[in-house]
Amino acid sequence: MTKYKIRKATVNDLPSLMEIEHLAIKESLPVETISLIMDNSNYTVSVCTVDLDSDEEILGYTMWQDVDNTHVISRLLVHPSCWNRGIGKALMTHIIDDSEKCGNECDFVCIPDQAVLLFPFFLRSLGFKLNRKAGIVSLYSFTGESE
Repeated sequence: MTKYKIRKATVNDLPSLMEIEHLAIKESLPVETISLIMDNSNYTVSVCTVDLDSDEEILGYTMWQDVDNTHVISRLLVHPSCWNRGIGKALMTHIIDDSEKCGNECDFVCIPDQAVLLFPFFLRSLGFKLNRKAGIVSLYSFTGESE
């Protein structure tokens, strides 16, 4: 079984994050936006990596911030060549575990139309429930009850 590592993203990771952005989602963020988010102390950008010989490869990443005692996840992207390999789950589990250590709730705010078709099922399988919708945006809250 492949061992994934989760770590905080650095500015050197930007090229890999941009590659994932362009390949994994219809509406990719500009590099300037991702760079600003990484520089913002209110946000955490984490990457999932795997060691390949003497090199490290970034397979996916996530963005989240604390808002009123809640870890609010706003982005989860995995390189399409790595879909269905547990990378998204590893990233999400990392954030859920961190929120529990901090005594925080955990929410995911997303635009389902921009996500892969089975994304709501993926969230439910991790224990997130649809809390509410507002226009094109959906809020999923972690309950710990997976389907």
